[in-house]
Amino acid sequence: MKKLLSILVLLLWIATSSSFCETQGDYTLMIYMNGSTLESNYDYIEQAFRGNASKDLSEMIAGYQGDDHINIILETIGTKRWDNDYVSSEETQRFILTQDGFKLLASLPNQNVGYKKGLSDFILWSKRLYPSDHYGLILWNHGGGPVYGFGLDENFGGDILHIEELVGALSTVQTNANIHFDFIGFDACLMASLEIADALSPYADYLFASEEWEPSHGWYYTTLLEKLHETPTMDTETLGKIIADSYLEEANEKGESYNITFSVIKLAAVQSVVDELELLTEFAQPFFKTPANFYDFAKAAAKSRAFGGNTESLGYTDLIDLKDFADQLSKKLALPTERITEALDAAVVYKIDGSNSKNTGGLSIYFPLRDKAHLEEDMKLYRNIGFSESYVAFLDAFQNHMTSLSSDDELTYDLKPPNDQSDFYHVLFEDEDLDKIAQVYLDIFVLTEDDPFPDYTYIGYGYDNLVFFDTSDRYYNEMFDKDWVHLDNTPLLIRLMSDNENDIEYESPVIYNQQKMYLLFSYDKIEKKYLINGLRKGVDPITRKPDKEIYQLKPGSTLQPLYRGYNSKYRRFEWVEGEALTIIVDTVITRKDLNAENYVLAFRYYDYSFQSYLTDFFKFER
Repeated sequence: MKKLLSILVLLLWIATSSSFCETQGDYTLMIYMNGSTLESNYDYIEQAFRGNASKDLSEMIAGYQGDDHINIILETIGTKRWDNDYVSSEETQRFILTQDGFKLLASLPNQNVGYKKGLSDFILWSKRLYPSDHYGLILWNHGGGPVYGFGLDENFGGDILHIEELVGALSTVQTNANIHFDFIGFDACLMASLEIADALSPYADYLFASEEWEPSHGWYYTTLLEKLHETPTMDTETLGKIIADSYLEEANEKGESYNITFSVIKLAAVQSVVDELELLTEFAQPFFKTPANFYDFAKAAAKSRAFGGNTESLGYTDLIDLKDFADQLSKKLALPTERITEALDAAVVYKIDGSNSKNTGGLSIYFPLRDKAHLEEDMKLYRNIGFSESYVAFLDAFQNHMTSLSSDDELTYDLKPPNDQSDFYHVLFEDEDLDKIAQVYLDIFVLTEDDPFPDYTYIGYGYDNLVFFDTSDRYYNEMFDKDWVHLDNTPLLIRLMSDNENDIEYESPVIYNQQKMYLLFSYDKIEKKYLINGLRKGVDPITRKPDKEIYQLKPGSTLQPLYRGYNSKYRRFEWVEGEALTIIVDTVITRKDLNAENYVLAFRYYDYSFQSYLTDFFKFER
């Protein structure tokens, strides 16, 4: 009787335990989907809700192959509205993907994506129900790099999960459940940084992420799941290549691949990159004692490929490509950078680039230079992540040198008209100031006596790289021939975003279908032609998160260029709307004559601290 009773107790325990622990699988993929504004916002241009998270859920459903060895576990959080009929914005929900779609397993009160416990609970719960031989974790939403972390929770005041909070969640699950991930992936912008890779290295074998903005479509989940179902035992590096290649393929199909990046990063090799960075910056600090060397160091950072817009309108990140930074330091200061380049190549085992993002190294680094307004706040956040004390001390030393050398005063210069020395208008700086200059551009203004803008003295069309440096006489010459950038037959106000070896990237403020946006285009130096890359909204002024959506110009849409008009009555510059044009199938960007009677020019120069100045205006007569 006792034996029979023991057997019954054992059977009862097995039966009840099965509700808490499913069959051991080959792979459990956990997707932490914070829908946020990428899901809920209404797109007035497309006349529909964005629903980007729901679109990716549909891709997952399409890729499901009905394999019991693969568990796709989903948590949905962080948005005020879901664009499907099975996810609720009133709760935090957990699902498993089945052949009938996503099956609801649990509902909880709304959780805050900014609290580490929410993530750790989801991971622990997933392992308890679906233990496997391999685990992957995908974090889906906005990304802000090492300073601004992951996610933006609409239901909790835009709270985010900072990197130290993410590490806290992963440390908890490692301690309590001994989980080590095959990979941690960010379907989010700007998360392929050395700091993030270093922070995650104890908890995963690989990091999958992008240095640059991601287009709104993000990863292509249909291919990801199809391939994972076909070969659940594939090695993680191969899986990373599949994700990268399918991401690029979808971006190419949608015409949104011009500046995308994606890196497959071997986290066991990241410590070597950190070590080499520390050695390089330690070696560089004595160079700061010579001002000219310090200027060159700062200019190398300014010249390095930057990610996330890095303009006032599209937002600053101060994230630069570490490999390009090393290359610039090698060129300007002959610093020994071979070892850090080799370490980067060993850590970044695979990467893809778009047409405008060639030669990236696969890992960015935070180097504060551009965003002076938020420097103190950002450095406080940066210190919290626990990255290399040596590098943080180096950044402090760099900023201290910058403060000691910098001045709000403009450099001394002389403006000269064409003369016996030059056929061009030119600007001469004091010899001791030449080393301080990083770049010189030319600003173009049109006088408006007989113009359709009677309330303004002149209209500004922005600035371009229309200057060359005379190495013999050491002055900067203008190269203005009255041609300017036009969209079809309409001139644009333009500002440079980056000037790289193969291309120049521009932004132009416009009103597109009644919304202020920024037209993004580039000049291909090899093909010698302009390429329209799309439209993007400005950075969110509160969260400082970039907008992932890239809009393509559609025939029939209206576009009005915006210019900067000088209001002489109020003595200030104001936005001025230009003549509207209708987009056609063959709309192009070319250079054409501005057809103005009178021009006023000014040289715009950036110093080593990335501070911008304008010289006095001068009337152009040639």
